[in-house]
Amino acid sequence: MLNSKGQMFEGYRLLIGAIMAIMILVIILGMITYLQDIQLQISQERMNDGLKAAKKTPDGSVVVRDHLLIAESQSYSKKAFANQINLDAECLEIQSKDSIAYEILDTGTLNIHTQLQTSVYFSCVMSDDDDCDITCVVSFGKKPDN
Repeated sequence: MLNSKGQMFEGYRLLIGAIMAIMILVIILGMITYLQDIQLQISQERMNDGLKAAKKTPDGSVVVRDHLLIAESQSYSKKAFANQINLDAECLEIQSKDSIAYEILDTGTLNIHTQLQTSVYFSCVMSDDDDCDITCVVSFGKKPDN
């Protein structure tokens, strides 16, 4: 049988155990957030590489980057994509599949409404237009309409 000092310590042991469990939970949640941030960063780099690869081969072939994680409330503009590959914004088009997750504004900006994992397609072709030597299409979730 426990004496009174042993019984008093049981409450402290329970408190210490609860604090340790909370600390472990906080560490695990921090790791999950960190890993998700890394995955978002890698997806962004893969998207940028896909656009650059499409510009290097402006023959109309489609470059695909599958399984890209895109954060909620992310926006992509024609100007930002065009600046990456030294094009005028008028020489680039953004497309997306019909979904409530995507919204293309008149300004040429694509807004993402929910975090999602999708494929992004890139295609560039030589152009006869005086203003654009090369025109490119970036399409989210579907193959580009050429």
